[in-house]
Amino acid sequence: MRPPLPSPSRGLTATPRTHSPLAAATSQAWSAATTDEAAELKTLGDRKIDTGKAKRAYDDAVAAQEKQADKHEAAEKVTGAKLKLKNDRQDDLDDLVGPLATARATAARECAEMRGEQAETTVAPPTTVAPTTTAAPKLCTAEVTGPNTRINGVYIIKPGDSNKMIRTDGKMVMQRRSTGWDWCPATNGVNSPNCRHGGTIQRQGHKFASAKDGFPNEGAITDWIAGDHSLLKLINRGNCK
Repeated sequence: MRPPLPSPSRGLTATPRTHSPLAAATSQAWSAATTDEAAELKTLGDRKIDTGKAKRAYDDAVAAQEKQADKHEAAEKVTGAKLKLKNDRQDDLDDLVGPLATARATAARECAEMRGEQAETTVAPPTTVAPTTTAAPKLCTAEVTGPNTRINGVYIIKPGDSNKMIRTDGKMVMQRRSTGWDWCPATNGVNSPNCRHGGTIQRQGHKFASAKDGFPNEGAITDWIAGDHSLLKLINRGNCK
């Protein structure tokens, strides 16, 4: 048998328990770990709280958006219903007006037949189409102005005769000659074929012709009587043919 262990009562002295350096370090490490874990747990709790708040805010925004969409849809339904009601009323009105007009026309016709008259009918006036007009070409015209009042005036080329221009009063003409144009007295645009010499009765003026088109040059007109030279201006020269 094993001998029994000695007991304090048998003469052993108890040694007081003291903390070793290893135990102190272990205690400090455990305390630090506990503090870090508590801080981490608090951070996780704060994050969880923030996440919950964000989720509730998101849910509230979605709910508000859905509520607004419901209101918009309801407004569209009301507008559509009003528009349909308006169209239905217009259709009803058209349905009433059309037969009423037909009934009135029928009644008027039947009453006229009973009286032995012909019912009045409204006939649209014929459409008048304005005739198409073509602007007349501008006439070749000569204007004579100045001191020699005997030959002054406006001369227009004779239709179909490019050798004569007649003053608007018919009492003076411009006649083409071999060397140029002579001013001769006339009656209703007809001059004497003998108007070839200068004088009060015969030739009243003379102007040389242009070598380009054969019509008189512009400028002073030769006058053998008074020496008072009037001036010639040819208008629309391109139409002088």
